[in-house]
Amino acid sequence: VREARIHMRHVRDLLKSLDPADAYNGMDCSSLSFLNVITEGDIEMKKRKRSDSDSVDCTPPDYVMPGAKERPMLPLQPISKDLKSPQCLKVLTASGWNPPPGNRKMHGDLMYLSVVTAEDKHFHITASTRGFFVNQSTQELFNPRPASPKCTAHSLIELLNQVSPVFKRNFATLQKRRVNRHPFERIATPFQVYSWTAPQMDHTI
Repeated sequence: VREARIHMRHVRDLLKSLDPADAYNGMDCSSLSFLNVITEGDIEMKKRKRSDSDSVDCTPPDYVMPGAKERPMLPLQPISKDLKSPQCLKVLTASGWNPPPGNRKMHGDLMYLSVVTAEDKHFHITASTRGFFVNQSTQELFNPRPASPKCTAHSLIELLNQVSPVFKRNFATLQKRRVNRHPFERIATPFQVYSWTAPQMDHTI
């Protein structure tokens, strides 16, 4: 059961790896990174050097000038153009049918998951000693038998790729964008954060 929970947590971390919500709130030792914003994506200095003819506008913004009526908090945080990560799933959570009954534990059931895909399809998934598979349970009825057609996989990512084409496409995009990030941005660093300055964001499960 512990390994199944760790696997589910790892999948959740991958899906949220580009979402700044945890960093804004300091969840799980995460904090914001200004690296990509300051370098404008040119972390490795691969772009051509700026020539003397290129002009740079160093005019300070109006909100820091004397006499400004508004002092917005948003510029205190790094603003990235690709702030929103591709949505792979709507919901990934533990099912209300947990824990598995004794007879199902004898069949190898470890825990049950509830998933709502981007296509708005609901699936109940069994994490077992043989891998992951879609079962026939619903919100009102518990039926742990495998669904028909049978969808099984060694990992949760492989199973979600089978049942959701949108997940397969968006997760591949997310992985490419995540790999392109600097290691300093991928590693959680517990620096001080001020959640009261965070911008208003969509609150999803």
